[in-house]
Amino acid sequence: MAIGEKSVDRQERFKKYLRDIKAFHHAILNITEKESQMARTYYADKYLSGSGIEVGAESNPLIVNNKKVAIEYVDRLRPEETSRIYAIPSEYIVTPHYLAEADALGFFPDKNFDFVIANHLLEHMLNPVGAMIEWLRVLKDGGILFLTVPNYRCNEYDFCRKPVDINHVINDYRTHPPDMKDEHWREFITKVEGIDPEDPAFKKRME
Repeated sequence: MAIGEKSVDRQERFKKYLRDIKAFHHAILNITEKESQMARTYYADKYLSGSGIEVGAESNPLIVNNKKVAIEYVDRLRPEETSRIYAIPSEYIVTPHYLAEADALGFFPDKNFDFVIANHLLEHMLNPVGAMIEWLRVLKDGGILFLTVPNYRCNEYDFCRKPVDINHVINDYRTHPPDMKDEHWREFITKVEGIDPEDPAFKKRME
Protein backbone atom coordinates (compact mmCIF):
# COMPACT_ATOMS: atom_id res chain seq x y z
CA MET A 1 0.00 0.00 0.00
CA ALA A 2 1.36 3.45 -0.92
CA ILE A 3 2.04 6.06 1.75
CA GLY A 4 -0.75 8.29 0.43
CA GLU A 5 -3.15 5.40 0.78
CA LYS A 6 -1.95 4.92 4.34
CA SER A 7 -2.92 8.53 5.06
CA VAL A 8 -6.44 7.92 3.76
CA ASP A 9 -6.62 4.70 5.79
CA ARG A 10 -5.59 6.59 8.94
CA GLN A 11 -8.28 9.20 8.34
CA GLU A 12 -10.92 6.50 7.93
CA ARG A 13 -9.78 4.73 11.11
CA PHE A 14 -9.96 8.06 12.94
CA LYS A 15 -13.53 8.68 11.71
CA LYS A 16 -14.54 5.21 12.90
CA TYR A 17 -12.85 5.85 16.24
CA LEU A 18 -14.86 9.07 16.69
CA ARG A 19 -18.09 7.25 15.82
CA ASP A 20 -17.41 4.55 18.39
CA ILE A 21 -16.34 6.55 21.45
CA LYS A 22 -18.75 7.25 24.29
CA ALA A 23 -21.06 10.25 23.93
CA PHE A 24 -19.50 12.01 26.95
CA HIS A 25 -15.99 11.73 25.53
CA HIS A 26 -17.22 12.82 22.12
CA ALA A 27 -18.72 15.97 23.68
CA ILE A 28 -15.45 16.74 25.47
CA LEU A 29 -13.51 16.34 22.23
CA ASN A 30 -15.88 18.68 20.40
CA ILE A 31 -15.43 21.32 23.09
CA THR A 32 -11.65 20.85 23.00
CA GLU A 33 -11.57 21.35 19.24
CA LYS A 34 -13.94 24.30 19.07
CA GLU A 35 -12.76 26.22 22.12
CA SER A 36 -8.99 25.66 22.02
CA GLN A 37 -8.19 28.71 19.88
CA MET A 38 -10.50 30.93 21.93
CA ALA A 39 -8.93 29.68 25.18
CA ARG A 40 -5.41 30.33 23.95
CA THR A 41 -6.31 33.88 22.91
CA TYR A 42 -8.01 34.53 26.27
CA TYR A 43 -5.04 33.35 28.33
CA ALA A 44 -2.55 35.13 26.09
CA ASP A 45 -4.37 38.42 26.67
CA LYS A 46 -4.57 37.74 30.40
CA TYR A 47 -0.97 36.74 31.07
CA LEU A 48 1.34 37.99 28.32
CA SER A 49 2.93 41.43 28.27
CA GLY A 50 6.32 42.87 27.44
CA SER A 51 8.75 41.28 24.98
CA GLY A 52 9.24 37.64 24.17
CA ILE A 53 9.59 34.92 21.56
CA GLU A 54 7.34 32.33 19.99
CA VAL A 55 9.11 29.11 19.08
CA GLY A 56 7.79 27.01 16.20
CA ALA A 57 4.84 29.22 15.27
CA GLU A 58 4.98 28.06 11.64
CA SER A 59 1.54 28.81 10.13
CA ASN A 60 -0.38 29.18 13.38
CA PRO A 61 1.10 31.95 15.56
CA LEU A 62 -0.57 32.79 18.82
CA ILE A 63 -3.07 35.65 18.54
CA VAL A 64 -1.88 38.36 20.93
CA ASN A 65 -2.66 41.93 21.94
CA ASN A 66 -0.09 43.89 19.93
CA LYS A 67 -0.47 46.87 22.25
CA LYS A 68 0.80 44.79 25.18
CA VAL A 69 3.44 42.56 23.64
CA ALA A 70 6.34 42.53 21.19
CA ILE A 71 7.12 39.11 19.72
CA GLU A 72 10.01 37.75 17.71
CA TYR A 73 9.76 34.33 16.07
CA VAL A 74 12.15 31.40 16.22
CA ASP A 75 11.93 28.42 13.88
CA ARG A 76 14.30 25.85 12.46
CA LEU A 77 13.33 26.37 8.81
CA ARG A 78 12.74 29.26 6.45
CA PRO A 79 9.16 29.63 5.16
CA GLU A 80 10.01 28.28 1.70
CA GLU A 81 11.54 25.15 3.24
CA THR A 82 8.58 24.61 5.55
CA SER A 83 6.23 25.07 2.59
CA ARG A 84 8.10 22.53 0.49
CA ILE A 85 8.35 19.88 3.21
CA TYR A 86 4.89 20.19 4.76
CA ALA A 87 2.88 21.44 1.75
CA ILE A 88 1.75 24.63 3.53
CA PRO A 89 1.36 27.73 1.34
CA SER A 90 4.33 29.94 2.17
CA GLU A 91 2.18 33.08 2.52
CA TYR A 92 0.57 31.52 5.62
CA ILE A 93 3.90 30.84 7.33
CA VAL A 94 5.44 33.26 9.82
CA THR A 95 8.88 34.50 8.77
CA PRO A 96 11.22 33.75 11.69
CA HIS A 97 13.55 36.39 13.06
CA TYR A 98 15.95 33.64 14.13
CA LEU A 99 16.72 30.21 12.67
CA ALA A 100 17.45 27.69 15.42
CA GLU A 101 16.36 24.40 16.91
CA ALA A 102 13.70 24.95 19.57
CA ASP A 103 15.88 23.55 22.36
CA ALA A 104 19.11 25.34 21.33
CA LEU A 105 18.69 29.04 22.05
CA GLY A 106 22.23 29.65 23.22
CA PHE A 107 22.49 32.94 21.32
CA PHE A 108 19.97 34.41 23.79
CA PRO A 109 21.30 35.38 27.23
CA ASP A 110 19.80 34.10 30.46
CA LYS A 111 16.73 35.89 31.82
CA ASN A 112 16.16 37.81 28.63
CA PHE A 113 12.40 37.62 27.92
CA ASP A 114 9.11 38.34 29.64
CA PHE A 115 7.54 35.31 27.96
CA VAL A 116 8.24 32.31 25.74
CA ILE A 117 5.43 30.79 23.65
CA ALA A 118 5.55 27.20 22.38
CA ASN A 119 2.22 25.88 21.11
CA HIS A 120 1.94 22.27 19.92
CA LEU A 121 5.70 21.95 19.94
CA LEU A 122 6.65 20.15 23.14
CA GLU A 123 5.27 16.83 21.87
CA HIS A 124 7.66 16.99 18.91
CA MET A 125 10.77 17.38 21.05
CA LEU A 126 13.04 14.39 21.46
CA ASN A 127 14.01 15.71 24.89
CA PRO A 128 10.97 17.60 26.28
CA VAL A 129 12.51 18.21 29.71
CA GLY A 130 15.68 19.64 28.16
CA ALA A 131 13.59 21.88 25.89
CA MET A 132 11.63 23.29 28.82
CA ILE A 133 14.81 23.92 30.79
CA GLU A 134 16.16 25.91 27.83
CA TRP A 135 12.94 27.93 27.52
CA LEU A 136 12.96 28.65 31.24
CA ARG A 137 16.60 29.71 31.06
CA VAL A 138 15.84 32.65 28.76
CA LEU A 139 12.89 33.82 30.87
CA LYS A 140 13.19 36.66 33.33
CA ASP A 141 12.31 35.94 36.94
CA GLY A 142 8.53 35.78 37.05
CA GLY A 143 8.31 35.38 33.26
CA ILE A 144 5.62 33.30 31.56
CA LEU A 145 6.19 30.02 29.70
CA PHE A 146 3.06 29.70 27.55
CA LEU A 147 2.62 26.08 26.44
CA THR A 148 -0.16 24.07 24.84
CA VAL A 149 -0.11 20.43 23.80
CA PRO A 150 -2.73 18.49 21.81
CA ASN A 151 -5.36 16.23 23.28
CA TYR A 152 -4.07 12.93 21.91
CA ARG A 153 -7.60 11.50 21.86
CA CYS A 154 -8.90 13.96 19.29
CA ASN A 155 -6.47 14.06 16.39
CA GLU A 156 -5.83 11.51 13.71
CA TYR A 157 -2.09 11.35 14.34
CA ASP A 158 -2.30 10.35 18.00
CA PHE A 159 -5.61 8.63 18.68
CA CYS A 160 -4.09 5.17 18.23
CA ARG A 161 -1.07 5.92 20.44
CA LYS A 162 -0.65 6.24 24.18
CA PRO A 163 1.47 8.98 25.73
CA VAL A 164 4.74 7.68 27.15
CA ASP A 165 5.03 7.55 30.92
CA ILE A 166 7.05 10.07 32.89
CA ASN A 167 9.93 7.63 33.43
CA HIS A 168 10.49 7.45 29.66
CA VAL A 169 10.64 11.25 29.45
CA ILE A 170 13.05 11.47 32.39
CA ASN A 171 15.28 8.79 30.85
CA ASP A 172 15.43 10.70 27.56
CA TYR A 173 16.61 13.75 29.52
CA ARG A 174 19.16 11.97 31.69
CA THR A 175 20.75 9.56 29.22
CA HIS A 176 20.16 10.95 25.71
CA PRO A 177 20.10 7.41 24.27
CA PRO A 178 21.79 7.32 20.84
CA ASP A 179 18.83 5.60 19.20
CA MET A 180 16.27 8.01 20.72
CA LYS A 181 15.44 9.65 17.39
CA ASP A 182 15.16 6.33 15.55
CA GLU A 183 12.91 4.96 18.27
CA HIS A 184 10.44 7.84 17.99
CA TRP A 185 10.43 7.77 14.20
CA ARG A 186 9.94 4.00 14.18
CA GLU A 187 6.95 4.32 16.50
CA PHE A 188 5.42 7.08 14.34
CA ILE A 189 5.82 5.12 11.11
CA THR A 190 4.37 1.90 12.50
CA LYS A 191 1.51 3.26 14.63
CA VAL A 192 0.51 6.47 12.85
CA GLU A 193 1.27 5.65 9.24
CA GLY A 194 0.52 1.94 9.69
CA ILE A 195 3.60 0.73 7.81
CA ASP A 196 4.91 -2.61 9.03
CA PRO A 197 8.69 -2.86 9.64
CA GLU A 198 8.76 -5.73 7.14
CA ASP A 199 7.23 -3.55 4.43
CA PRO A 200 9.85 -2.22 1.95
CA ALA A 201 8.29 1.24 2.40
CA PHE A 202 9.36 1.22 6.07
CA LYS A 203 13.06 1.56 5.31
CA LYS A 204 12.38 4.38 2.83
CA ARG A 205 10.34 6.28 5.43
CA MET A 206 13.06 5.86 8.07
CA GLU A 207 15.60 7.30 5.64
